Amino acid sequence: VTEAIQKYKGTLLGVMDKDAENKGGEKETIRAQGGAYLLRCAESILSFNSSLLEGVVVTMVQNKIVEGISVFKWVLRDVGDSVIAPIVPGWCNYSAIAIRESLLLVANEATAGGVMYIDSGNAEDEFVSKTTLTPVGCLHYATRRVCSLLVTTQQNETKLKPIQVELVEGLKYLVFATKKLVC
Repeated sequence: VTEAIQKYKGTLLGVMDKDAENKGGEKETIRAQGGAYLLRCAESILSFNSSLLEGVVVTMVQNKIVEGISVFKWVLRDVGDSVIAPIVPGWCNYSAIAIRESLLLVANEATAGGVMYIDSGNAEDEFVSKTTLTPVGCLHYATRRVCSLLVTTQQNETKLKPIQVELVEGLKYLVFATKKLVC
């Protein structure tokens, strides 16, 4: 599966870029939506095996076909269409994987796959800003989206619905998992 994804990387990226060009919006936003849609399509095919789906998600992030924010949009069902669907089961696990793989990409780019020697404060500041930008943006998006979903699912009940519990607990897990990765 990994080889097939790598083989069609150029085609997938080309289609998403062409879609962004045709829609005439901000390229990064449309590309993030395209990545989320691509992941939803993969989910519809691979939903029978969560391990296989996880492997595809990891491979797509590692090969820069989709970005971390695309994974967040996919798992929290912000794909840009009017389909109202429940969140992806285990959404926080996929989100933590997206943050981990994004951080590894940034670290590999900064060190060129080797060891990074920091001899001045500027290099360290630049590395820290690059490595914190991805998780902060993803966590900010996740917090806003979870709050939005909590408001839409809230009714005049005293008990939380299972989806609300999964959203809140998932966000807590995601924050702690990110802290563990960054610190």
